[in-house]
Amino acid sequence: AGAVVFEIEDRDLLLALAAQCAQALERARLLEAERHARAAADAAARASAFLADASKLLARSLDEQETFEAAVQAAVTGLADFAIVWAQVDHELLVKAWAHGDPATAADLERVEQSYRASLTDPFSPLGRVLRDGQTVLQRLTGMSSDPGIEPAVNSHIFVPLLGRRGTHGVLALVRTNP
Repeated sequence: AGAVVFEIEDRDLLLALAAQCAQALERARLLEAERHARAAADAAARASAFLADASKLLARSLDEQETFEAAVQAAVTGLADFAIVWAQVDHELLVKAWAHGDPATAADLERVEQSYRASLTDPFSPLGRVLRDGQTVLQRLTGMSSDPGIEPAVNSHIFVPLLGRRGTHGVLALVRTNP
């Protein structure tokens, strides 16, 4: 097979076509980057709005129970599929408030909460780590719960310590079941 020789006009046409293809690919890459940037900006705006709303809710009452309930309700309307607040009372960890964005699946919260509580003695348990270390724990999971018997499957969760002058007084868990 011999080498193909192109005429100058054919070569110019092929170069122009290659340049057009390169430009089209670059425009597609830029469009995708713009979509990602817009999604990130929208997520940041939602998070900022949530924080502003949560701040107002938390400032409304000095009653601890009302504050916990307001926090979990705000969380399921803005950030999470469900939220749980645990507080340490007389060296015991108690559920103070919980909420789910879908009332039909709220019954699953008890099983999920018991699963997290059962893992307190596990050194790798996120709830135990937050209580022990006072540090926030964020975990993105593979779409499966750590316990296959728990539905819906947990996609990600963040455990945030509720800190006071004398250390960690409790934990706020925000859980996502959808990617």
